[in-house]
Amino acid sequence: MVCQTSSSQLHWRDLITCSDEELARCDIAALNLACAIGLPGTENLNVQDCLKILDRWAERIHEVTERCPWFQDNSEKYDYSFNLFRIHVMFSMLSVHYGFHYNAARIESDETKEACNRSEELFIPQRQATVSSYRVIKVYPHDPQAFTQGLVYHHGVLYEGTGLRGKSELRRVELATGKVLQTHSLNPSHFGEGITLWQDKIIQLTWTSRVGFVYNQDSFQVLGSFTYPTEGWGITSDGEQLIMSDGSDTLYFLDPETLTETGRVKVRDRGTPIVRLNELEYINGEIFANIWQTDLIVRISPETGQVLGWIDLAGLLDREKVLDSGHTPDVLNGIAYDKVGDRLFVTGKLWPQLFEIELILQK
Repeated sequence: MVCQTSSSQLHWRDLITCSDEELARCDIAALNLACAIGLPGTENLNVQDCLKILDRWAERIHEVTERCPWFQDNSEKYDYSFNLFRIHVMFSMLSVHYGFHYNAARIESDETKEACNRSEELFIPQRQATVSSYRVIKVYPHDPQAFTQGLVYHHGVLYEGTGLRGKSELRRVELATGKVLQTHSLNPSHFGEGITLWQDKIIQLTWTSRVGFVYNQDSFQVLGSFTYPTEGWGITSDGEQLIMSDGSDTLYFLDPETLTETGRVKVRDRGTPIVRLNELEYINGEIFANIWQTDLIVRISPETGQVLGWIDLAGLLDREKVLDSGHTPDVLNGIAYDKVGDRLFVTGKLWPQLFEIELILQK
C-alpha cells in the first residue's frame, strides 16, 4: 500500500503505481508551499521522472495551476519553470496527503525561484474585509520542538496540542517560562490537532484518523473518544457548543455532550470562499482562525460565516534570527485568549517564541 506515514516505507516510484482510490483522497484545499518532501530518492529526481507522476495527478494539478494567471502569460518564457512549478504543487499535495514534515527546496536558478515565488499567488486569500495590524506587548519562550496545532489559555496556564506522528502530545505549559508542566502522548499512529476546553474536560482532534479524544482536564486521563467524517484541524467553544474546522471553507458545530454535528456554516469574504481554516479561538463573539500556510488570521461571524476582518501578522517572528540560532520554524499556528485579562496570544509550529499582541484595528 502507498498510504504509509513514514517516509522510510514509501519511495517516490510508488506514486506512479498507487491506486485511483488513493489518489482521490487528496484534498485540493490542503495545498502547501513546499517544493520537496524528503521521500527516499527525491534528491535524484529529474523533470522526466516527475512528469511521469504528474500524468497520474494531471487533473488535480491543472485544477490548481490554472488559477495562476502569471503562468498563463509567461508559459513560453518559463516553460521549464512551469514544469517545475507543477511538480512543486504535486509535491505539496503529496506532503500534506501523506503527512510528511518537509524541508524547504534548494532553488538554484533565478527563473525557477521566480516561478516558485509566483506560486504563492495560489494560496493568499483574496481579502475584501478590513485588514488589521498588530503591536507586540510581550514575548514569552516557547518550546521550538512543539509542532503547535492547538492552544488554549485557562487560569494562568496554557494548554497545547502538538502534532506530527510519533510526537503528538497534549501539554500543560507555564506561560512565563514555556516550561512543560504535564504531558500526555498520543498513539504514534495519530497526528494530533486542535484542542479546546469544555467544562472540566479537554477535547483534542486528530488529523486524518477521524477520531477525537476527551480528557480529564486535571489528570489528562482519557475519558473517551468520538469520531467525525472529515479531517480534524481546529476546534474551539463558544460556551454552548463546539466549533470545528477541517481545512476547508466549512466550520462545523458540535453538541459538546454527544460530540455530534448540529450545524455548519460556510466562510465567505463577500462571496469568496475562505479555505484552509486551521486553529480556532472564540473571542468576544467572533471566531478567530489561522489560515494555514499564511501569516493571516481571519475573524468570522459564527452566525453567518461572513468574514468580519483580517489580521496580518507578517513579520511577527524574526525568521532569519531563528534560523541563525539553529532552529527551523514552520508556519504561524496557535491562538489563545485570556478573557479575564483581555490578552491575545499567538505562536507557530516549531516557533521558539510565543507573542502577546494587541490588535490595531482599522476603522
